[in-house]
Amino acid sequence: MKYTLLFLLTLTPALAHSIDRERFSIRCDGGFVKKEMNKYKVIDLCGSPLESETISGKNEVKSENLIYKFKKSKSAPLIIFTFKEGKLMTITETN
Repeated sequence: MKYTLLFLLTLTPALAHSIDRERFSIRCDGGFVKKEMNKYKVIDLCGSPLESETISGKNEVKSENLIYKFKKSKSAPLIIFTFKEGKLMTITETN
Protein backbone atom coordinates (compact mmCIF):
# COMPACT_ATOMS: atom_id res chain seq x y z
CA MET A 1 0.00 0.00 0.00
CA LYS A 2 2.79 2.39 0.91
CA TYR A 3 4.54 1.83 -2.43
CA THR A 4 1.31 2.21 -4.41
CA LEU A 5 0.64 5.57 -2.80
CA LEU A 6 4.21 6.70 -3.46
CA PHE A 7 3.90 5.62 -7.10
CA LEU A 8 0.63 7.55 -7.53
CA LEU A 9 2.10 10.67 -5.95
CA THR A 10 5.08 10.62 -8.32
CA LEU A 11 2.90 9.88 -11.34
CA THR A 12 0.38 12.70 -10.78
CA PRO A 13 2.70 15.63 -11.69
CA ALA A 14 3.83 13.83 -14.85
CA LEU A 15 0.24 13.38 -15.97
CA ALA A 16 -0.57 17.01 -15.25
CA HIS A 17 2.12 18.15 -17.66
CA SER A 18 1.06 15.93 -20.56
CA ILE A 19 -2.58 16.88 -20.99
CA ASP A 20 -3.99 17.03 -24.51
CA ARG A 21 -7.09 19.10 -24.98
CA GLU A 22 -9.29 19.05 -28.07
CA ARG A 23 -10.56 22.45 -29.15
CA PHE A 24 -13.47 23.39 -31.38
CA SER A 25 -11.77 26.54 -32.67
CA ILE A 26 -8.64 28.61 -32.12
CA ARG A 27 -7.57 32.14 -32.96
CA CYS A 28 -4.61 32.73 -35.27
CA ASP A 29 -3.23 36.12 -36.31
CA GLY A 30 -5.39 36.02 -39.43
CA GLY A 31 -8.65 35.05 -37.71
CA PHE A 32 -10.50 32.10 -36.23
CA VAL A 33 -9.87 28.54 -37.39
CA LYS A 34 -12.73 26.05 -36.98
CA LYS A 35 -13.28 22.39 -37.76
CA GLU A 36 -14.22 21.55 -41.35
CA MET A 37 -12.05 24.34 -42.82
CA ASN A 38 -9.74 23.32 -45.63
CA LYS A 39 -5.99 23.09 -45.18
CA TYR A 40 -5.16 26.07 -47.38
CA LYS A 41 -7.53 28.38 -45.48
CA VAL A 42 -5.88 27.33 -42.18
CA ILE A 43 -2.42 28.07 -43.59
CA ASP A 44 -3.70 31.40 -44.90
CA LEU A 45 -4.98 32.34 -41.43
CA CYS A 46 -2.14 30.90 -39.31
CA GLY A 47 0.90 31.07 -41.57
CA SER A 48 3.41 28.32 -42.27
CA PRO A 49 3.44 25.48 -39.74
CA LEU A 50 6.40 24.66 -37.53
CA GLU A 51 6.21 21.06 -38.78
CA SER A 52 3.95 18.90 -40.89
CA GLU A 53 3.51 15.15 -41.17
CA THR A 54 1.51 12.91 -43.47
CA ILE A 55 0.16 9.55 -42.34
CA SER A 56 -1.14 7.11 -44.91
CA GLY A 57 -1.47 3.42 -45.56
CA LYS A 58 -3.08 1.01 -47.98
CA ASN A 59 -6.46 0.85 -46.25
CA GLU A 60 -6.38 4.22 -44.49
CA VAL A 61 -7.65 7.64 -45.41
CA LYS A 62 -4.67 9.99 -45.76
CA SER A 63 -4.23 12.10 -42.62
CA GLU A 64 -2.06 15.20 -42.34
CA ASN A 65 -0.96 17.05 -39.21
CA LEU A 66 0.14 20.68 -39.21
CA ILE A 67 1.94 21.63 -36.01
CA TYR A 68 2.08 25.20 -34.71
CA LYS A 69 3.50 26.95 -31.67
CA PHE A 70 1.99 30.43 -31.50
CA LYS A 71 4.03 31.75 -28.58
CA LYS A 72 7.81 31.71 -28.19
CA SER A 73 7.66 30.66 -24.53
CA LYS A 74 9.12 27.26 -23.68
CA SER A 75 5.92 26.35 -21.83
CA ALA A 76 3.60 27.44 -24.67
CA PRO A 77 1.45 24.58 -25.98
CA LEU A 78 1.75 23.01 -29.40
CA ILE A 79 -1.36 23.21 -31.54
CA ILE A 80 -1.90 20.26 -33.86
CA PHE A 81 -4.37 20.58 -36.73
CA THR A 82 -5.35 17.16 -38.12
CA PHE A 83 -6.77 16.99 -41.65
CA LYS A 84 -8.45 14.11 -43.46
CA GLU A 85 -9.21 14.49 -47.14
CA GLY A 86 -8.18 18.14 -46.89
CA LYS A 87 -10.72 19.05 -44.18
CA LEU A 88 -9.81 20.01 -40.61
CA MET A 89 -11.05 17.25 -38.32
CA THR A 90 -9.43 18.00 -34.95
CA ILE A 91 -7.59 20.81 -33.19
CA THR A 92 -5.47 19.51 -30.33
CA GLU A 93 -3.63 21.63 -27.78
CA THR A 94 -0.80 19.72 -26.10
CA ASN A 95 1.78 20.66 -23.49
